[in-house]
Amino acid sequence: MNTEREHQRVVAQRYRLLRRLGAGGMGQVWLAYDQQLSCEVSVKEILPGSGTGDSQDSPDVRIARARAEARHAARLRGHPHVVTVHDVVEYEGLPWIVMEYVRDAVDLQAYVERHGRLSPAEAARVGLGVLAALTAGHGLGIMHRDVKPANVLLAPDATGDPLGRVLLTDYGIAVRPASLDTRLTMSGVIGTLNYLAPERLAGAPPTPGGDLFSLGATLHYALEGRAPSLGDPPSSPLNAGPLTPALVRLLARDPAHRSTPEQAERAFRQVAGLPVTPPPPPRHRKALIVSVVAGLLVMTVVLWSLTDRTTSGTPAATVRHSAATSAQAPTPTGTPRGGPYGHAVGLDEPLSEGDCVVALWTGDKFRSLPKLSVVDCRKDWPDGQVVRTLRAGSYQEAQADGQRQCAQASDELVSRLAEGVAYAVPPSEEGWNHGTRELSCLVFSRSGAGIAGPLGVFRKIGEELELQNLSIGDCTTVKQDKKLVYHISLTDCGKVHDEQVIGFAAVPATVAFDKLRNSATDRCVDRYEKEWIRDASFAVQGWWSSLPVYDSGFRYVPCVLTRIRTPKLTEKIYPKTR
Repeated sequence: MNTEREHQRVVAQRYRLLRRLGAGGMGQVWLAYDQQLSCEVSVKEILPGSGTGDSQDSPDVRIARARAEARHAARLRGHPHVVTVHDVVEYEGLPWIVMEYVRDAVDLQAYVERHGRLSPAEAARVGLGVLAALTAGHGLGIMHRDVKPANVLLAPDATGDPLGRVLLTDYGIAVRPASLDTRLTMSGVIGTLNYLAPERLAGAPPTPGGDLFSLGATLHYALEGRAPSLGDPPSSPLNAGPLTPALVRLLARDPAHRSTPEQAERAFRQVAGLPVTPPPPPRHRKALIVSVVAGLLVMTVVLWSLTDRTTSGTPAATVRHSAATSAQAPTPTGTPRGGPYGHAVGLDEPLSEGDCVVALWTGDKFRSLPKLSVVDCRKDWPDGQVVRTLRAGSYQEAQADGQRQCAQASDELVSRLAEGVAYAVPPSEEGWNHGTRELSCLVFSRSGAGIAGPLGVFRKIGEELELQNLSIGDCTTVKQDKKLVYHISLTDCGKVHDEQVIGFAAVPATVAFDKLRNSATDRCVDRYEKEWIRDASFAVQGWWSSLPVYDSGFRYVPCVLTRIRTPKLTEKIYPKTR
């Protein structure tokens, strides 16, 4: 196809094509310029033989199918989680659908391929957006029928949050029950195999429950990096953390056992750290007046009581002094309404040393307060861990000097990690007044790739490690399983072991992953060989991460010292300059 010629095309004498954005459900999508309204739009070109139709479909059938898509999406016009459809035009015998252009949008499939798996909290936010779009369509009798990662768009909002906008697109195979639209879109079973509900694969008609299964499968991909297994029963998610129960229910093979939209929404809100029930509406003006009057009556009674006490022999000054004394009451008991760290952080209980968390940053990373959720250090994929708690002298000290104190307390551990960064979570003023007097010092991965497990002294001898939670000085054993996958386990340096971590070599962002695999050891040799090699029996080698971890930002090669022939390492080795 002549790209230069394509860019000169003006569809329906109005929409000038600028560049190809990608493939849609039934064709390809272009960025175009609306010459009448002077704005950018997306236009979907419906190509012969694409999507659900047959290559022999007549132009009339293809146009009717496009109009069906537009009609379904137009009925959801203005919904915050549905891509808006503006128009349907015919050009060169083919239908074109004109849609909202979502700037900087990327579909969920591409996002995971580039940045790695989502955290449970992030996946819950995506789930809320898609669920809202689906339930709006279901309320109109419209099933989407092809919910999958490629049909979920993610775009930044005004704050720059990359997951700030979640939109469902491609209603091209949507269908209303008992309507002629079924014939326009159905060619066997419609949908993408790995994301279809079991009953749909068996030929059952589309239902809201089928869309909910597809939503669960889509979130499974977001959390695991792959679609769920088509086997019986579906594979259990490994990285869903607190989202696991909701995901398992969405993926139930029996539709009767599947989550309802209300159950799914409640679970998503809990994991995302959002209120499960909407805040109460503002009180009616009449109720407010009643409250004010009641308050005045109470004040009158109190004043009368004080006056009565004064005339009964208790000096007024003494009464006022007692009131002042009670204002400096002991520390309140119970849980503060905003939790120990405030509503922004969202925890109900104080953090403890060793707690692992996932973090959702709504502002500048490491410069704002994240929404935190405590997760299992080993079963989940944590973003950070509480490595120290420090007693603060005052609320003001915790706020003003907490970051410096935590950086100092965590410095030794951070210096031994590939990309650790210290971060302080101080108590809120309300939390301080309710008895939370300690700073929580956390260590996160700077890139956002996650720490993958416990750090430092919180790891156990014998447990398997990931590259992200390796630290300089670690002694490890390495085993390869039948699938040729290597497993690295933490070992006592005083016992026989295979390797010792001696440092990390940074990899420039310009280096592609396939190039890294061939250069990992060379990078370590260049940096550490002269310092660490005692004799010909020793060697410096390098590990490289998986592609999802690399794409998520972990751009380091862990460098290890090993012996290329027996005996293995039996003690901790130090550099020659020591």
